Amino acid sequence: MEWIEQIANRTESITKGKMKHYGDGDVRLDKSADWVAEFSYPADAEFFIHARDDIPYLLSLIEEQRKALEWYADEKNWECQGDMSNPFDVEPEPTYHDRGERARDALRITYKEG
Repeated sequence: MEWIEQIANRTESITKGKMKHYGDGDVRLDKSADWVAEFSYPADAEFFIHARDDIPYLLSLIEEQRKALEWYADEKNWECQGDMSNPFDVEPEPTYHDRGERARDALRITYKEG
């Protein structure tokens, strides 16, 4: 996870505040008009501005999906609970009750609302 932590650290250390792209290629802080960057192409400026929100969102998706995968990878979630010698006292494994819900939740959050 070191690579993801490095990305998160770089994201947290960037200039704070809402940025705006001006027609001349400049990207400035919206309220103070402080210059942040200059781009030759409008699409590059838009990518730069939106990356400040998009990257943390994508990192949060990775974390949620990692948690779901870890749960399914944990062998104890695949073991029946209770007295195995008495079939009436055996509780199905947690994955039986889950029926893929954690996976569906992790996939559902992939699609950002709004």
